[in-house]
Amino acid sequence: EQTLQSTLAAYQTGKTEFLMFIDAYKMVLMSKLDYYMAEMNYMQSQAMLEQAVGLNVNQIKERIK
Repeated sequence: EQTLQSTLAAYQTGKTEFLMFIDAYKMVLMSKLDYYMAEMNYMQSQAMLEQAVGLNVNQIKERIK
């Protein structure tokens, strides 16, 4: 996001092209998408584990102790 902000400032002062700003914006969006996809995969894996074991994660932690 810092790169996006600096690219926006450079675009506003005429030091870079509009396409560079769009590219920086796209990179921020792709990073956010990657983050949410990883979070979704984590939650999906957790749900699959809970379903396979028949216990929720907290119950699994208690049994391991």
